[in-house]
Amino acid sequence: MAAVAAVAVAVFAWRAADRSAVAAEGVTRIERDRWHRELTPDLDLRLTQHHANYWTLNLELAGPEILETLDNLTLEVLDEKGVNHLPNPAAGITEDELRTVIWGPLRLRPGVDGVTGPGRTTTIDGLELGQRTVRAMELSLQPGWYNDPIDTWARRYLDHPLRLRIVCNKADHQWILIRELPVPQN
Repeated sequence: MAAVAAVAVAVFAWRAADRSAVAAEGVTRIERDRWHRELTPDLDLRLTQHHANYWTLNLELAGPEILETLDNLTLEVLDEKGVNHLPNPAAGITEDELRTVIWGPLRLRPGVDGVTGPGRTTTIDGLELGQRTVRAMELSLQPGWYNDPIDTWARRYLDHPLRLRIVCNKADHQWILIRELPVPQN
């Protein structure tokens, strides 16, 4: 009888310890997620037009103060929201060709700050709290198969916001931020 009672107590203790471990793991995950949210970078983004075809994107790490620095950021110019641009084999337009088109108002200027064609992404290594960095931007390019006049392409998109995906990395944290900026037109 004592052996049965001892086994029952051991099983009860094992289940209690298991529930306690699961609860502790849940609390740890909640705290880790809360801390991650509190560290989410606050980025100040400003788009300034300098002449008809040239803008600068100013980016500053504005907070939170406890974050202090980011190891790196990747800026990616996104296509217009809500439109799916599928390849059109009948027109001879392939998926690879579509990937080179930025379906939006602006692109990062290739050849500046390590940006390569088509001007979709750039990487910023290390950014400190209060530090500002600048990226050159220009009108997105009309694809070769687009038959309308060039100014039609520009007019089509200048009323659209510049859409950005910003991937921020710090040690073992990563944040993916989506931002939309109105495109100023002087």
